[in-house]
Amino acid sequence: MAVSFYEWRNPRISFDVRLERLADLPVNFFANRRMLTVSAKRRLYDQGRFGVATVLRAPRRVGGAAVGGEGIGRFKVRIESVWWRTYDVWVTQSFSLVEWGLLQTGALVECRVDPHKPWRVLICAPEPQAG
Repeated sequence: MAVSFYEWRNPRISFDVRLERLADLPVNFFANRRMLTVSAKRRLYDQGRFGVATVLRAPRRVGGAAVGGEGIGRFKVRIESVWWRTYDVWVTQSFSLVEWGLLQTGALVECRVDPHKPWRVLICAPEPQAG
């Protein structure tokens, strides 16, 4: 299996995942539905249902608070999935500068949706091109 550019896509052994969740617990507790930490993203990526997201609005710049050197912003996306009717939702998520460049308005990307809370969405930027 190839290693992903994004840490939350890389597989981990269960003990590492538990330590990661424990370390991120304070942020995850107060983050509610936002995807701000690697452990929250990894959990939804592993357990969420697959969908396709069209980015309708993206943050204009990378700025604001930082979590692990990443920016935080709100994206408006249209979710298409076999599990639900098409719907629009605002997603607050941390992202790197590379992800931000790939998640601009009009981008069609993979996403994961929480099966019990369809407003909890992780938008997944494609792997950047090597070069």
